[in-house]
Amino acid sequence: MKKFVFVLIMLVVSLPLTLAAQNPPPVPPPAVPGAAAPPAPGTNALVDYTRQIKYDGLSMSVLLVNNRTVEVLFQAPVKYSMRARANQQTVLYIQGTPQKEFDLSTAFTIEQDGQSMPGTATSIKFRDGEGSGRTAD
Repeated sequence: MKKFVFVLIMLVVSLPLTLAAQNPPPVPPPAVPGAAAPPAPGTNALVDYTRQIKYDGLSMSVLLVNNRTVEVLFQAPVKYSMRARANQQTVLYIQGTPQKEFDLSTAFTIEQDGQSMPGTATSIKFRDGEGSGRTAD
């Protein structure tokens, strides 16, 4: 009798899990080539992909550049090249404001999943009439 009750309880617990596993969440439709990626509903792309770093007299904002943030930050034709660059490699847009005299080295490493990779700093400057007018040094 105890074995029967145990088997019955296991069936009651495992049956909903089995049924839920057979109905995976719907897959979003593929993106149309050349169309702008819409922002996720109810979110602000800049807030979602920005992290603040405060360190002894320096406040920095680190933004992951991806299809959603490119749409907000840049204007055509620069946004197309930035989107292509961000799709090929990890691109971080870093902006900082020092509150005192500060020496900052642009030699940095990115660590993810226990792997460490060297980063390459690139200055983004726009020619007249291109981009959003923002510059990063």
